[in-house]
Amino acid sequence: MLLSCFELDNKIISLESYLSNIFEASYLHQIITENYSDDYLKGSTDKLFGLPPESSEIIHQPSLYSLDEELQKVAKQTFMNTFICNACLTLYEYAVNGIPTSEHWSDIVEDVNIYLQHIHSDFSPISPNTRVIVDLALLRFGIDGEQDSNHFICDLDKFKVIALMADLDERTVKNAHSQGFFNGDSGDFDFNAIKLWLSTKRGFIPTKGLIKKNSQSLNEVKTAPEFGYFLKEKRESLGALFDLKVFQTKHYLFDKKTVVELENGFFDLPLNTVSILANAYYIDENEFLNCVMRVFFSSELEKIRGMKDA
Repeated sequence: MLLSCFELDNKIISLESYLSNIFEASYLHQIITENYSDDYLKGSTDKLFGLPPESSEIIHQPSLYSLDEELQKVAKQTFMNTFICNACLTLYEYAVNGIPTSEHWSDIVEDVNIYLQHIHSDFSPISPNTRVIVDLALLRFGIDGEQDSNHFICDLDKFKVIALMADLDERTVKNAHSQGFFNGDSGDFDFNAIKLWLSTKRGFIPTKGLIKKNSQSLNEVKTAPEFGYFLKEKRESLGALFDLKVFQTKHYLFDKKTVVELENGFFDLPLNTVSILANAYYIDENEFLNCVMRVFFSSELEKIRGMKDA
């Protein structure tokens, strides 16, 4: 695990700040390494950063900002064309924006992970806000089905990493965990269970280009039979994650017939049960409410829309 004096933020670091942190740490690490190494590393700073040797000499504690602006630009532009910087960029775009990479996950994650550990020191610190991008990539690789293990393991706090992926606060994630939402076939923090939970959160960005397994989306449901069939398919795909006993304890109107009635296309429940049902079936609450209103309360929905347009 990497240590530094920085705190992990509640928001994902921007791409610019992420690359700047890696660039600065790389520069400081490199000039220290070259200064105290044998002759075989002499000139390596010039190759990596395009700086003349006299610009890289250590007189006091090294600082990137001891260079003038023109040399800083040269150093950054040169470094941005290196293999490792391109790997860091690819990892960020995948982890944060869901842009797929053609490289195998283990190659790119291990390359960046080992590099960040290598350059990190008191003189060239890697912020945990930079480091967490590796863990976000590991989480995404897992929920995309690219890892051999079905269990999420990371260097930093799992709750914080999942919260960042969903753009939620950590407390919300801890509450979901206490309710068993991350417990699946492989035990606690099961990738499939985490994926189902994340899929209901508006802040989560799915990986682009993945084929959806559901034959029909909730927005396509127009009739009561379609509504029932959708829920039935959802429950069957959830398997053990759909806990009927827990479901029945959530509202006094729920009994053994509730699921049967719902999946037969009947909704004879108050609207305050929608959030419970959405959580049980791992469906986005707002989309589910919209579907219930559209299918079973269409005239009321039209009145509400009319009031908004008036």
